[in-house]
Amino acid sequence: MSVKDAIILAGGFLNNYNDLSVDVFRNLSTTNNENLTEVFSVGISENLKGSENLILKNNDIISVRLKDYFQEIEKFQIDGEVKSRGFFAISKANQKLSSIFNNIEFKNTANFEAIYVERDDKKIPITFKNNVILNDLTVLKNDKIFIKKKLNLVYIEGEVQNQMIIPYKSNLSFLNSVSKAGGFTPNSDKSKSYITYSNGSSKRTKKFLFFNIYPKVKLDSKIIIPKKIKKEKNNSGEIIGFSSALASIAAIISLISK
Repeated sequence: MSVKDAIILAGGFLNNYNDLSVDVFRNLSTTNNENLTEVFSVGISENLKGSENLILKNNDIISVRLKDYFQEIEKFQIDGEVKSRGFFAISKANQKLSSIFNNIEFKNTANFEAIYVERDDKKIPITFKNNVILNDLTVLKNDKIFIKKKLNLVYIEGEVQNQMIIPYKSNLSFLNSVSKAGGFTPNSDKSKSYITYSNGSSKRTKKFLFFNIYPKVKLDSKIIIPKKIKKEKNNSGEIIGFSSALASIAAIISLISK
C-alpha cells in the first residue's frame, strides 16, 4: 500500500492540512543501531499527486501536519440582559472583555453590578467603576458572559428573626437591612456575617477594636448571617490529662538540664 492509498482510505485531507508537511515515520529499532526512526518527507498536493509514492511497510506512521499558525475558530457566549444573545467568535489573540463590551447594546434592565464570566463551571465576578472594567479579562474559548437583570431587591438570610426579601434603596445599610428582618437572633455570629453580591463576589464583616465594620449593601445583594458555633468546654478529665502531660514535659526538661 502506498501513502496515497492510505490517505484515500482515511477519507482524504482536511482543508487545513499542509501539503508540504506529510511525513512517514519508519521504526528502525530492530536493526540494533543508534538510529531508531527513519523519516521520509513526502510532498502531496490536494489532488493526491505526490512527488514520490512511497510504499508503506508494517508499523509505518503517516503524519500530516496542520498549516503553519492554523488555529480553529474559538467561540464565546453572551447571555442575559443584552439586545443580541448567542455565540460569537473570538476575533483576535488576547481579546479583552472591554473590547466586547464596547460593542454590546444593553437592555435598560441590565444590572452592571451583576456581570460575571462563567469559565469551567466557575464564576469570575466582573467589577465596574465609572463604566470601566477594573478586572479586564482575556476572553477564552467557551467563556460565557452573563449580564443579570436588575431586580432592586436585597435578600436577608441566616440568623435573623425573619428571613425576608426587601426593596433596595441607595441609602440602605447592613444594619438597617437586618433591622427590617427583625434583628439578629441570639445565636447569630455578627462578626462572621457577610454579603454575596449579584456578580458572585462576597465581602465579609471586618473588625476594628471592639466594633464590627459591616460591608456595603448593593443592588440585588444577599446578606448572610451565620450561626454562632458553640465551643465545648473542657471537662475535668481533659484538664487532668492536660495537667499530667505538662508535668511530664517539665520532668523531662529537668532531667535533661542536669
